[in-house]
Amino acid sequence: MTVRVDMGVGPAGDPVAIDLEELLATRLLVQGNSGSGKSHLLRRLLERSAGQVQQVVIDPEGDFVTLADRYGHVPVEAADHSERDIARLAGRIREHRASVVLSLEGLEAEGQMRCAAAFLSALFEAPRGHWYPALVVVDEAQLFAPAGGGEVSEEVRRASLTAMTNLMCRGRKRGLAGVIATQRSGEPGYDNASFWIRGISTFAGARSPLVLIDGVERSLDNMDPAEIESFSILKDAAASAVYGVRGANGVIIINTKRGSIGKPAINIRMEQGVTQPVKIPDFLGAADYLEVLNSVARESGGQEPFSQERIDNIRNKVDPDLYPDVNWLDAITNDHASNSRVNLTVTGGNEMLRYAFVGSYYNENGIVSRDEAQSWNSSLKLRRYNMRTNIDLKVTPSTLMRVNLGGYLQEQNRPPQSIDDLFNKAFETPPYVHPTRYSSGEIPVTPERANPWALATQTGYQRFSSSKLESLFAIEQSLDAITEGLKANAKFSFDYYSGNSVDRSKSPDYYNPAIGRRPDGSLDLVIYKYGQQFLGYSTGSEWGNKSVYLEGSLNYTRNFGPHYVDALFLYNQAEL
Repeated sequence: MTVRVDMGVGPAGDPVAIDLEELLATRLLVQGNSGSGKSHLLRRLLERSAGQVQQVVIDPEGDFVTLADRYGHVPVEAADHSERDIARLAGRIREHRASVVLSLEGLEAEGQMRCAAAFLSALFEAPRGHWYPALVVVDEAQLFAPAGGGEVSEEVRRASLTAMTNLMCRGRKRGLAGVIATQRSGEPGYDNASFWIRGISTFAGARSPLVLIDGVERSLDNMDPAEIESFSILKDAAASAVYGVRGANGVIIINTKRGSIGKPAINIRMEQGVTQPVKIPDFLGAADYLEVLNSVARESGGQEPFSQERIDNIRNKVDPDLYPDVNWLDAITNDHASNSRVNLTVTGGNEMLRYAFVGSYYNENGIVSRDEAQSWNSSLKLRRYNMRTNIDLKVTPSTLMRVNLGGYLQEQNRPPQSIDDLFNKAFETPPYVHPTRYSSGEIPVTPERANPWALATQTGYQRFSSSKLESLFAIEQSLDAITEGLKANAKFSFDYYSGNSVDRSKSPDYYNPAIGRRPDGSLDLVIYKYGQQFLGYSTGSEWGNKSVYLEGSLNYTRNFGPHYVDALFLYNQAEL
C-alpha cells in the first residue's frame, strides 16, 4: 500500500501529505491543550483517508459521528448496547472490514471506560484471519488510561489501561495502527506535547523519541506550528542506524520553513479560540450535603449533627452569610477561557539568496477567576512571541551557506499556589462552612482549612519569564569535481535558554466563620489571623542553560546502472 493523504497546502502552495503506509506502521500520540486543533487534525486525516483504509474511531464526545453521513461509517451509540454486544460488534467489524464510529457520549466515566475496553480488547483478540490493516483513532485518550483511581473502580481502570497498552505496544502486529490524541493538563504553559512512537521501547531513562529540529536535538515545547515546514518520523532500524541508542524510542525530524525562488510571499493568519472544560464534577448543594451527613449519623445510631431549621434556611437562602451554599469549583473558575494566535510569514528569494521569516504571537487565558476589584491580576495568563529567520546563500555554484536564527520570549502569570493544590482545596472544602466572602467584605476561613476563593484571588500573583535563542550555521559543499555524488557538510549550533520569576504575594486578614448577628444586624465576627495589606516582592533565582553542537559529515550517493550506493561518514559532538 502506497497512499499519500493530502492534508492541505503549505505557505508556498506546495501540498502537505502523510504517507498512510508510514502511519499504519507507527504509533503517534498527539497531545495539546484544548483549542489547539487536535480534533480538527484528526477529522481531516479521517476524511482524506476514508475509502483507503478501514477506520475505527473511539469518540467520547460525539465529535465524529457525522462521518457516517458522508463517508459511510457505521455509527454506534454505546449507551444503547451492553458490553457483550459491543465486543461482538467489534469482532464483526474486523471480519467485514467496516469503518465505524463508537460514540460514548451520554455515558459516565466508568461506562465509557468499560465500553472502550471491551471494544478495543475485542478488536485486538480477533482471529488471525481478520487481521486486516485498520486505522484506529482514540480521541481524548487520557480518559481511558488514568494513572490512579478516582471515579472508577480498580477493575475498570485496569481493563481500560490494558486495552490501551495493547493498542499502543502490540496492535501493529494485528493490523491495528493509528493516532491517539490526549491532553494531560489545560493549564497555560504546562500543556507541552508528548510523543510516543510505536509505544515505549525504553523502560529506564528517557522514554521520549529523539526530536531533531533542522538536524539539531532540541525541544518542541514553545515552538509555534507556523515555523514547521515538514514533520517526519523514523523508527526501528531506520532510526537506530544513524542515531544509535538515542533513537531507541524513534526519531522525529522537523524542518523549519525555508525560502523559495520568487517574489516575496506574505501570509498573515489570525485565530481566535474559546475553550471550556470537557467535564466538571457535579457537587451536592449544602442542604443535600447536610441531609446526607444526618442520614449517616442516624444509621450509625448517633444524633443528627445539623438541625432541620439550618437545612431549611440554607435551602431557602434565608441569610447567605450565615447559611451559605457554595460550589467552590464554580467560585474559583470561569465557564470559558480564550486563546488567540497571529502568524506572519514572509518567504521569497532568487537563485543566489532565499529567505523565510516567521513571526508569531500567542495569547492564552486560563479558567481560574480573578477579583476584578483588585488592581492586580491573579488569573492564569500566557503570552509568547516567536521569531524565526532562515537564510540560504549560494556562495559559489557548488557552495551553499545556511543561517538559521530563532527563539521566543514568554511570560506566564498565575496565582502563588499550584493549580493542582487550588483545585484540591476546592474539592475538599464543604459547601456549608462559610461563604467565599461576607457581604461586609471580611474573608472567612475555618481553622486548619483554607478558603479556596481567597487563595485564588486574594493572595497575589507570580510571574515567570523565559526566553530562548536558537542559532544554526551550516555549509554544504558539493565535491562533484572529485567524484560525482560526493558532498561535504559542516554544521555549528549554539542555543541559550534563560528564565526568572517574580513573586508578588501576601496573606489577607482571615476571620472565623460568623456565629450570628449582633443586635445592630452586623455579623458577629472574630479575627482569626492578621495578614498584610500590600503585596510583597521577591525574585526567583535566575536559571538557564546553553548547548553547543558541532557536526561534520561526508555523503556519497550514486547510481551505477541498476545498482545504488549510499554511504555516510558522520562526526558530531555536543556540549550541554
